[in-house]
Amino acid sequence: VAFGVSDYSGQFHPAAFAIVSHETEQDFDWFFKALINITKYLKISWTIYYIMIDASDAEYNAIKSNFPNSNINMC
Repeated sequence: VAFGVSDYSGQFHPAAFAIVSHETEQDFDWFFKALINITKYLKISWTIYYIMIDASDAEYNAIKSNFPNSNINMC
């Protein structure tokens, strides 16, 4: 899993990586919760408008539970 931001020129800047064992919803949920906890601990405020994922139901479900207001785009 790679998590990062894109700038106005369309370049992707990775911010966090994780290797998940079985790509289950629980694996993705753990990653997103850890990412949220780290940003809270470091007092980083952020707003996620769009998330790009592959066609993974497990990842989709974990995103919807952790980032309910984001728009999910599948590639």
